[in-house]
Amino acid sequence: MTFAQSVGAFFRRLKPFILLFLLTQFLVRLALTLVSAKDLSFHPADWLVPFFTGFWFDIVTLLPILVVFLLFPLLLPVSWAGKRFDRAVGLSGFAIFLFLMVVQGVSEYFFWDEFTTRFNFIAVDYLVYTQEVIQNIMESYPVVPLLAGIGLLAVGGAYLLRRQVKAGFAPHPPFMKRLAVFATITGMAAAGVLVTSDSITRPMPSAIARELGGNGLYGLVSAFFSNEIDFVNFYRTIPEKQAAERT
Repeated sequence: MTFAQSVGAFFRRLKPFILLFLLTQFLVRLALTLVSAKDLSFHPADWLVPFFTGFWFDIVTLLPILVVFLLFPLLLPVSWAGKRFDRAVGLSGFAIFLFLMVVQGVSEYFFWDEFTTRFNFIAVDYLVYTQEVIQNIMESYPVVPLLAGIGLLAVGGAYLLRRQVKAGFAPHPPFMKRLAVFATITGMAAAGVLVTSDSITRPMPSAIARELGGNGLYGLVSAFFSNEIDFVNFYRTIPEKQAAERT
């Protein structure tokens, strides 16, 4: 099996996960755009450009996720490919991923409704101060029914798509070919992260369009490592001259 054939084999295995991720990110961006329609201008930059820049951020976010997903097939023996254990792990993984993607979409909607922004350092704080935040969320939203419903949706979706998920489990490349594909995807993921920053969305005139043109998961991880937030956008301020006079 050649390197190109090995890439094709891995792509067929991960295709349902890739399509699920890109579809959910597109639907989240579309939903946030529609709920913010009254605050957007009629300029194409507000309506179209966020979907192009957003797709780039989606790809950059997807690549490191694929690296994690590739660990299992990388270590899976050829003789196990497509067998019961492989199918069980693949279907279970798809159900869990579907559950997480829907949870992310719902969470982003509520976060946007509160702050009109994608996940940022505020969301990081939510993850750090879990006791206070979880109590507040439990009091504010029907968390248990939501998670139960999403869980049923994930299990049902994995069952309905089981044939598509299992279709790519074989043939399985030899270990060295698998390792070469894994190293290539890892390199692409690293390169994508290195060349990407929020500056891509800065030329857009609208702050809302800039947020729509990003990716919530990318913003969450970026905020975690940068440990900063735009103070002027998220806190009430007074003019600098007035502040200087008061000081």
